Parts: sequence; C-alpha cells; structure tokens
Amino acid sequence: MNTCIVIPAYNEEKTINKVVESCILPGQVLVINDGSTDKTKSIARAAGAEVFSNVVRKGYDISLIKGIKKALELKQDFIITIDADNQHPISSIPTFLNY
Repeated sequence: MNTCIVIPAYNEEKTINKVVESCILPGQVLVINDGSTDKTKSIARAAGAEVFSNVVRKGYDISLIKGIKKALELKQDFIITIDADNQHPISSIPTFLNY
C-alpha cells in the first residue's frame, strides 16, 4: 500500500522537522510550503519531504488541495493530511492504515 502524508505549512520552521521526520516511515511526505518567509521549505526538504511551494501565500485550503492533487498524481492508495505545527498525534497513522 502506498501512503502519502500531505502537510500544508506556513512559517513552521520550529516544528516542521519533527513532523516530517515522524512521518517518513509511514509514507511519502509532501509538504506544501504556502509562501513561508522563514526556513520551512529548506528544513522540510532536509528532513526528507518532497516540497512544493506556493510563490505567494494562498491559504490552508488551497495548499491542502494542491497536496491532495499531487498525491493523486503519484497514485497513492491512502492520503493522510496533518498540520505542520505538531498538534496531530502522528503515532495514530499506523492504526489508521491497519483499519
């Protein structure tokens, strides 16, 4: 099963590394960098995510849609979305995939 984890991000340099690294094992990680002015893009890429950027800020919903479209292009079996601020329990991903 191919799993893609989509993470919209705007100026999340303080948390993006931990979030991406936590998601690497469960699946392919796509970060949609929503025009961040900090180091979100480079940190996410260094942590192992594939990063797609909006040149200017488009907002959470547009970034989420962009990430889902990218995941569909990659023909993923499952698409999971989480936030970049480390609020979601990433440890729940394996439970979701085994459902």
